[in-house]
Amino acid sequence: MQQKVIFLMALLVLSLGWTACDDDDDNMEAASGELSMEITDAPIDDRQVEATFVTITDLRLDGSSVEGFQQTTVDVYALQNGRTELLANTEVEADSYQTIELDLDYDTDAEGNSPGCYVVDADGDQHALGSGQQTLSLSTDLVVEADSRSEYVLDFDLRKCIERSNGTSDYQFAGTGDLEAGVRVVNKSNSGLIAGNCEDNFSSSDRIVVYAYAEGTYTREDEIQMQNGRAFANAENSASVQSNGDYELFFIEEGSYELIYASYEEDAEGNMELQGTLELDILSSIGSNVVTVNAGTSVTLDVLITGILDL
Repeated sequence: MQQKVIFLMALLVLSLGWTACDDDDDNMEAASGELSMEITDAPIDDRQVEATFVTITDLRLDGSSVEGFQQTTVDVYALQNGRTELLANTEVEADSYQTIELDLDYDTDAEGNSPGCYVVDADGDQHALGSGQQTLSLSTDLVVEADSRSEYVLDFDLRKCIERSNGTSDYQFAGTGDLEAGVRVVNKSNSGLIAGNCEDNFSSSDRIVVYAYAEGTYTREDEIQMQNGRAFANAENSASVQSNGDYELFFIEEGSYELIYASYEEDAEGNMELQGTLELDILSSIGSNVVTVNAGTSVTLDVLITGILDL
């Protein structure tokens, strides 16, 4: 009899323990943090482009829609020189995420007008960039820590994302692989700025573009070759040199980068044609065209153009 009582009491204790654990699980909430997601643009070389509208219908982290995101149409072309537009600012589960997915609507914009993704050229004409819907899957290491704010930027490199077409439209989005490769996911807290001045008393360039390559990845013979209608396909970022010689490369993640300067001339149709890469003297104390970027800081590289290496 005594053994039976002890056995029943043990069962009661275990049952109460399981109930308490269930209650704890029910009351326990997953730790969360604040996520800010913005969008920006690295400039396109084509002077005929006046605007580029992209319609995003959903934003997902590892397959789950980000709460608070609403369908939006953004002129990413207007978001150059460090300008951004907020896509979402919301609480998400604290975790490490490996994939960001963007659903694009080519046919209809956020206000129900057609098309959804398109280029506006210098004549005011619209050029649809595709048809239907498409999902971009971007590999990342996006970390949201509990009770903290994480800020990330989606950098659309329109130079890589848009191609000239000989079909019914002058412009179209690149293929899925190239399009996904043209969108960088940048941790703002881990990024800095490269700036400088490019003094050109030598060339007759209609435009000079600065390309940033992760140190050790630039091979001239490969990069000056046209790939899907563009050269320097593997550059991490790029910027046009302004009329006063200034340039800025925004949202550059920590690391060392080699800067390459290229000369372009404009043809009769307004297309920019690559003439070659530029030789230069380094005016800054850095002493070379390789710069090191640290988070939250800017690094300056001033150069003087002394020659051109033709194609």
